[in-house]
Amino acid sequence: LFVSLLTSSLAANLIQEQISHRERLEEMEHLRTFLEENKVQDSLAAAIHEAVVENNHSPSGFTESRVPSLATLHTTLLTQLRTELYGQAFNSVPVLRMCSLFDNELISKCCSSLVHLTVLTGEEVFHSKKKISQLYMMLSGSASYRKVVISKEVKRQHDLKDLDSMMFICELAFSVDWHSVGTLSANSPSDFIQLNVEGLHYAIMTDPICMEMTCAYCALQLEMLRAMRPMEIDDLHVGIAADAVVAALPLPLRTSISWRSLAIMDEKWSFSRGSKQALRDEISLGTSLLWPDENREILRIVGLAVIRLKRPDDRLLIGLGQWDMKGQVKAHFQLPGGKIKPHETAQERIDSILHAKIDAICEGVQFTGEQVQATVEESPSLGCDTKYVKRVFEALTDTLLVPETKYLTQMFAAANSSSIISEWQAFITESKSHEGLVNVWGWISEGDWDMLEPNRTSSEKIFIEQLLELGETSPA
Repeated sequence: LFVSLLTSSLAANLIQEQISHRERLEEMEHLRTFLEENKVQDSLAAAIHEAVVENNHSPSGFTESRVPSLATLHTTLLTQLRTELYGQAFNSVPVLRMCSLFDNELISKCCSSLVHLTVLTGEEVFHSKKKISQLYMMLSGSASYRKVVISKEVKRQHDLKDLDSMMFICELAFSVDWHSVGTLSANSPSDFIQLNVEGLHYAIMTDPICMEMTCAYCALQLEMLRAMRPMEIDDLHVGIAADAVVAALPLPLRTSISWRSLAIMDEKWSFSRGSKQALRDEISLGTSLLWPDENREILRIVGLAVIRLKRPDDRLLIGLGQWDMKGQVKAHFQLPGGKIKPHETAQERIDSILHAKIDAICEGVQFTGEQVQATVEESPSLGCDTKYVKRVFEALTDTLLVPETKYLTQMFAAANSSSIISEWQAFITESKSHEGLVNVWGWISEGDWDMLEPNRTSSEKIFIEQLLELGETSPA
């Protein structure tokens, strides 16, 4: 019986393929007759013939639009199928990933309302300066994105990029009133899905917590876009790392996200009681954030804020270490900054650093820009990886003076003229927050910083050794 059914199925498929092939031949014959009777030029007729042949080929890979029988499925079953197919891609949209922590049905709602779109070779999905009200994602086929780039060398040039499948396009349309800055067109017959932004807003806004988080996220994202003005922002790139936006949310929202993420960790993985308690303590204090990445792996996010302060001679201010009254040295070789405290923003952290440490060093600090850097490190004792999200504030100062302190003259007198301490114009200032503690600073060239910063451990070792050589010149 099984063999008989299999044979019948193969025969039916063969007959269907033969019918389709015969229909395509008839269509091409009708096209040839039409072009000849209307005396279309040979070159144009050949181009039309080639385009029709190519468009008659289905997009590579089977997609929902190529399986008509799926339209007969009950809505619930079809939604489950779409969630299985596209759920991972929807999780790549930060707002959806964040809100799905609190609304388990959100991704399913999105999948139930998506619309399929088939684009033929040469056709545009959208063109430049179009008002965008959809989020797009290519399922199969081939498409290119083209935008005009303005540069100093070439006033107008076209930046052409091939599109990756299962990647959301025009994601910024969710957060702002977005008009496309480029043109997306198909290189071959291609299948897309599109998600209406207004419908997506409605699905999210039905939940009060999701609504509050979404409004806060979008407002912060827009604020950071204005401050950082990233170069790579278009219909394909948001320009701002989602982790940086989430890490800057108000503390109550960060805490809610962290508790939900910890619950997911508790369900999926087994980790020690000590690790769980350590994470609970951090969540309660607001010192870190737990939140899922695109693969639903939970990351521990720690927010940092630093200032990259440059003098007119292009030297950077670098914190070289600390020195206590006992002459003990702690080197760190880093930009001035630190962890963002629970109840403060990155800007407030920088303002605090300016007041507590840098006011004594220079005047006339002028902020010129901002960028985000992120690094991931393993945290085995906590049961998850830690992602350090660093907000780097670019700034200039018009001073070239090194402040005099009671130890500065002694330090330079003891240092060899060829030492790093001399080359970096090292000096110290008294700490305002800790009595008996002094901060060690240096103005170093950008070249030295770029070369030594990736190898901070070696740099710190060299610096400690040279400081210890100063012997009797310590603050003690």
